[in-house]
Amino acid sequence: MGGELRVAHDREAARPGRTLESLYLEPLSRRVRRCGALLADSTPFLLLVELKTRKEAALDSLRAALNRHAGLFSTVRAGIVEPGTIDVILVGWHPEPARLAAEPVRKFFIQARIDASGRISPDGPGDLVRLVSLDYGATVRWKGSSAIPEPVRRLLAAAVEAKRAAPGRLLRVHDVPSNERVYRLLLDAGVDRIGTKDLARTRQLLVESRGGAW
Repeated sequence: MGGELRVAHDREAARPGRTLESLYLEPLSRRVRRCGALLADSTPFLLLVELKTRKEAALDSLRAALNRHAGLFSTVRAGIVEPGTIDVILVGWHPEPARLAAEPVRKFFIQARIDASGRISPDGPGDLVRLVSLDYGATVRWKGSSAIPEPVRRLLAAAVEAKRAAPGRLLRVHDVPSNERVYRLLLDAGVDRIGTKDLARTRQLLVESRGGAW
């Protein structure tokens, strides 16, 4: 919009100057220059980007913005991942996976989703599909107050297997109920990222799920 890649939940809320670069890329770049890393153990920081428009111009604007911060992002060259401080993952629209996989140089990955039956879409190697996501609220009814139903265990096992099927993938579960038993189940299964909107409550649950040793 106006030559800018603006950040908003919908087009009406977009404002000049509120861009991906000014709100995210530049502050992250400054933090890396100052601290050398974003996470304490130097594992890649995940930056999820949802393109709201199905237009090549939006993707071109994203490429240009990422290129202005050379060395910050993991880069894929001919199927080989050159690790960076940040992994950019498209969680909204993107072109066909086969087309992206054929690009000689790419500074972003895409997300795959798992449905209630355990099917993953789209599938692909870890240098393309970096993140496997399970929408807990839409696929799982167990809230932690009863015995864990066997279908929940099977679905979670399918999600973990989808992660392990391609080296480099991470597993994310989001829209998770704020319950210690649910968190413990996910962490024990090998979930890498738990989506949350309540950071304070999530921290408390993480500490409790590890007996205070988090």
